[in-house]
Amino acid sequence: MTFIFYDTETTGTDIFFDQIVQFGAIKTDDKMNELDRFEIRCRLMPHVVPSPGAMQVTRVTPFMLADPSLPSYFEAMQLICKKMREWSPATFFGYNSISFDENLMRQAFYQTLQPIYLTNTGGNSRGDVMRMLRATSIFARNTIAVPLNKKGRPTFKLDTLAPANGFIHDNAHEAISDVEATIYMSKLMKDRTPGIWQNMLNLRSKQNVLYFINQNEVFVGADVYFGEAHSWLLTHCGSNPNYNAEFAAFDLSFIPEDYINLSVDELVNVLNGKDKPIRTFKSNSQPILMPRELMPQNTIPEDITSDEIERRLAQIRDNREFKERVGCALARRYDDMDPSPYVEKRIFGGFSSDADMSLMADFQSGNWEEKLVLAKQLNDPRLREMARRQIYFEQPDLLSGSVRQDLDAWVIKRLSTKDPDVPWRTIHAAVKEADKLLEAASPDEAAFMMSVKNFILGLVEAT
Repeated sequence: MTFIFYDTETTGTDIFFDQIVQFGAIKTDDKMNELDRFEIRCRLMPHVVPSPGAMQVTRVTPFMLADPSLPSYFEAMQLICKKMREWSPATFFGYNSISFDENLMRQAFYQTLQPIYLTNTGGNSRGDVMRMLRATSIFARNTIAVPLNKKGRPTFKLDTLAPANGFIHDNAHEAISDVEATIYMSKLMKDRTPGIWQNMLNLRSKQNVLYFINQNEVFVGADVYFGEAHSWLLTHCGSNPNYNAEFAAFDLSFIPEDYINLSVDELVNVLNGKDKPIRTFKSNSQPILMPRELMPQNTIPEDITSDEIERRLAQIRDNREFKERVGCALARRYDDMDPSPYVEKRIFGGFSSDADMSLMADFQSGNWEEKLVLAKQLNDPRLREMARRQIYFEQPDLLSGSVRQDLDAWVIKRLSTKDPDVPWRTIHAAVKEADKLLEAASPDEAAFMMSVKNFILGLVEAT
């Protein structure tokens, strides 16, 4: 079995409108012995405004974002995709990757016309080491050291967790250094809690998660919120008929009779409510699930007897109509959501046709004149827009004068609008962020932040 551990450094935390500026990955065997490594930086795209706070944390300088010797975003994504395919089939591991890095990677591949599901198709699977370590902290307490943050709460931030467990993390927030820290923590978990490691490794695939809930009538679900561990004794109670990766489980600390006769609309309100008698999971996102025998203390209130748990279980298990209504409620939760006007947010608005997939593959290998022809043949308007942008970024002279003017205006609007409701970061918002950071900065930090602020103010002139 091949593992690929990877990390990204980005312009910020918005998974739709920020971009990757550094990528690092290490290929290992299943014992986590290094076999190969790869790292790359790229330039800032013309329409993206970086977060001053992110630059402060990662120490990415303005020069790094504008260095003409670096590959463009499109060129870098091509090289990353090529390397990932070369190393496949494999399990792709990151740290907090399923919630963050994975989404940035998919957005990057979407915008550069690459296959967005590369990490979990074609024999590949994905895992998140942070989730796995959270599972360890819940089901095998005190086997890893979990440090406290400034508020006195446990924190799973890699730059504090890894050093607390013996890793010398001198270059935190350098992508390849964070990959090395992730591998270190993975080895630690596998050595100290091999059973939990294997259980979580199994749950990296959707098929294995579905098999688990089918084989375990009762199971434990868990997660960490704001540093606090939570666990629940659960039983499967419905699946989304429109999205087979989403399922629901009933928390047996609640009384079933309060819910089993509710209508679909009422169940939607329950799913969206603060209390969570019905918890939702995605089988393609490595949920933290464990067999009942590993249930931590205090998962179920002490006054609920074993007989009562069995009675509640039977109420859910034997009520097919309730499970069907829960499934309908899952499907209906987001029925009233309109498609986003922004193409970045329509990434999951439908699968690409075989014809478009073929054109996208050709788009990677052709010269820019050929890319322009291919772009016009794409059926999906989302892909046509992404192709048009990449041609504009790389070879604008190939476009007509009117198209260039439209895209020039689009970039300036992205950068310069003062509309506070736009979902991307503008120059105006970034300057306000930089000014706030300057208020508390030391002299060295202030010098760095002023260079960042001046760079951001100059982005319009650079277009």
